[in-house]
Amino acid sequence: MNLLIVDDHPLIRQGLAQVLLPGQGFVIRHEARTAAEALDYLRNEHYDVVVLDINLPDQNGLELTKQFRSFNRHTPVLILSMLPEESLAVRSIKAGADGYVSKESPPETLIEALRKLARGRKHFSPELLYRVAQGAADQSVSAAHEKLSNREYQVMCLLAGGKSIAGIAEQLELSPNTISTYRARILEKLEMESNADLTRYAIANQLI
Repeated sequence: MNLLIVDDHPLIRQGLAQVLLPGQGFVIRHEARTAAEALDYLRNEHYDVVVLDINLPDQNGLELTKQFRSFNRHTPVLILSMLPEESLAVRSIKAGADGYVSKESPPETLIEALRKLARGRKHFSPELLYRVAQGAADQSVSAAHEKLSNREYQVMCLLAGGKSIAGIAEQLELSPNTISTYRARILEKLEMESNADLTRYAIANQLI
């Protein structure tokens, strides 16, 4: 199974190389640190599965997935993220991803997900797929957070989960001023006043 790993953290890439061994049927053919590098590989090479982090220095991974899907509808994409599935997996599905695995999952979960995707299957929890189906069945109801961009949504989930602006800035490799700007936009779009409001909203909508 030929893989492209897209993650800007060397330790994560090294860890994946230790887990996804040739003896288990995996070959990490290329590694990309940025969305630009990944797109160059994706336009010129073939892979059985793309393993993609959401936090990239030059572009959000979900936006990269949308770009990839504009010229390749078939190669499976597995999102690998620090956030739990319920936070971003619905948006991952909408962007065109085929599976979602938290970086806190055991290696066996990642291996199982890759093998499922290579066989043409999806890797999402049944609960998540039910929520997606329910949303499709009632498109007349549009949640307020659907107004947010993918990056704003990501920041909202982190704020709602109790992360500080400095902590989010470090995790997303952005400046604290940028995160503060995102926070102001989020509160304005959702018509809220505080992080506590975001937390209550996120819990009520099963986002965290």
